[in-house]
Amino acid sequence: MKKNILLSKSLVRLLLLALLPAISSCGSEGNDMNTSLIPILSGKSYGYINLEGVYMINPQFDEAGEFFDRRALVRKGNLYGYIDEKGTYVIPPKYVSATPFSEGVAWTVEADGAPTLIDTDGNTQLVAKDAEKVWVFTEGMAKVLTTKSDNSKVYGFLDRKGQFAITPQFDQAYPFSDGMANVRIGKNSGYVDKKGRMEISDSIMKCVSSFFRGYAIVENGNGDYGLIDSKGRLEINPQFSEIYPDGDMLIVATSGDEKNYGWCDRNGKFIINPQFRNASFFSNNDYAPVKIGNSWGYIDRKGKIVINPQFDDALSFIDNKVAFVKTGDKVGIIDKDGKYVANPQFDELPGMYMLNMAYGIPATSVNYYVTTRYFNVEKAVDMVMDNVTKEGIRGITLKTPISKIIKDFNIHERNLYGSYGATNITSAELGKNLFATFSIEGDFFQDVSDGWWGTTSVLVKNATPKALHYSLQTTGLAIGKERKLFKALADRMNLKINSDKNSATGNYGKNHIWLTLNENEIKISMTPGGKNYADVPDSTLIIEELIEDQTSAETFEGKINNKYGIVMQLLILGSDVSGTYHYTSRKSPITLSGTLDSDGTIRLEEKTGGKITGQFAGTYTPSEISGKWISADGKTRMPFVVERSNN
Repeated sequence: MKKNILLSKSLVRLLLLALLPAISSCGSEGNDMNTSLIPILSGKSYGYINLEGVYMINPQFDEAGEFFDRRALVRKGNLYGYIDEKGTYVIPPKYVSATPFSEGVAWTVEADGAPTLIDTDGNTQLVAKDAEKVWVFTEGMAKVLTTKSDNSKVYGFLDRKGQFAITPQFDQAYPFSDGMANVRIGKNSGYVDKKGRMEISDSIMKCVSSFFRGYAIVENGNGDYGLIDSKGRLEINPQFSEIYPDGDMLIVATSGDEKNYGWCDRNGKFIINPQFRNASFFSNNDYAPVKIGNSWGYIDRKGKIVINPQFDDALSFIDNKVAFVKTGDKVGIIDKDGKYVANPQFDELPGMYMLNMAYGIPATSVNYYVTTRYFNVEKAVDMVMDNVTKEGIRGITLKTPISKIIKDFNIHERNLYGSYGATNITSAELGKNLFATFSIEGDFFQDVSDGWWGTTSVLVKNATPKALHYSLQTTGLAIGKERKLFKALADRMNLKINSDKNSATGNYGKNHIWLTLNENEIKISMTPGGKNYADVPDSTLIIEELIEDQTSAETFEGKINNKYGIVMQLLILGSDVSGTYHYTSRKSPITLSGTLDSDGTIRLEEKTGGKITGQFAGTYTPSEISGKWISADGKTRMPFVVERSNN
């Protein structure tokens, strides 16, 4: 992997924003970085060498980061741990995700655990249960990605106490630097202070980078870059195709098809005229790597060549002593005279030093954030209990007349299944990774005389539900956590878990609660006090019986991907669609459920063994249904067409 400065415009942002999380602040909380121990790849393993190329820690790791706060993040297999400068584990490999230390702390994640902040001894400082991703601390603030109740992703910032210093609200955000953070909401972006107040808007220029040493990079919309100061005033008019900070100077590239790299000051005045095909950083060193023709060499601060171009790749000097260079596919170390201190023998250029030189402060080649598969069961229970009360579910009690339910939820009485009466009230995402369906059951109809024709079923307006159901289907990170959620719900409602371990019963208020667990679905059923749920017919069975009645169902036949023959049997009641389908090569039915919109848009979710295995999305007409079959993970999409085979 090359670490030279030849970067597309899209990577300008990568350097100046995405990689900033790992830098230390310029204040007293800065990281203590050991630049005399360099992680290096040899064969398939990483070890640590000194500046003379001698191994101080033998190659043994699958991944190795730089030393910060006398700790280095390393990976063996799939687990991360931390070593000291002697190569001894001080925190053993036990994390599935982890960051380097920054400001004396690091984020870690154990299997299925929440992001946990530790100190250099591995002691827990705080746990960020609401974070899906969390970045290292910079200037006492940690960028966080979380999910809102409407399932949208937003960014905010945590303080060192684990509290949201800035509430998650941004569509994008970047770490704090110079007391400000670049953020975006919708199409509006700018810079906020640590209280979340907008200090600089990008109404004139597009904000590109975080602030660094009092300035930030902006773009004029035409691909030209300039600088603004901390008040938002232009210091350098947009005129360059690339800009990179280099100590007190800037590396810039001219616009046009043939880019030339040089150096200028904060006012845009050239110090070294643009003349090189590529360039990297001086930082605090006397020499900087430049590309002339097809080879890399080094110049001094006056632009004079001091080490002739001869390398295939070259990095900036370290502490003004040595530099890593690449010849062919091997890496060696040279001194300021261009002589080899360590002959080319390593297999990869160290990844940190380009960034380290870019900012003059520590950077790392290892991830700056952790990811987690943690599912917050406690929060999920809170969301469920917001809808399930001792009186009923979502504002409906077992004493609510069907006439009021129909009116409040805009339900047509024809959508009550059969003479008994069962229907879904609502189906929606319940926060993160939970899909909730609320349904009712009851004797909502009675037979009355219809003259000489006989009898007909008429809605009894004051009839009340015999049972309320709240079904929770897990998705995403929640899959596999159903039993934890089941036990937590039983505990919250003070229900006794039965001997089968998959059900719990008890009284909740004046009503009877029956809690059941089935694969990735949890069902909460509420009946009048003292009445056992087993005495109430199951709406699922009612629907299945209707589907089996071929006179009530519509049958469609066709193919998926013009290859796999299928037969669909659908029961369409208003906007609700239920049914099954099977492949002609095998007769086992697969359950379908979904919606049909007034414009003919149809969405059907398929389940096998209680688990979502795919969906049909397309257009319905009385004669055919066509569209796409989509796998549960969204990776496989195939066209389908089925035609009506009965009238």
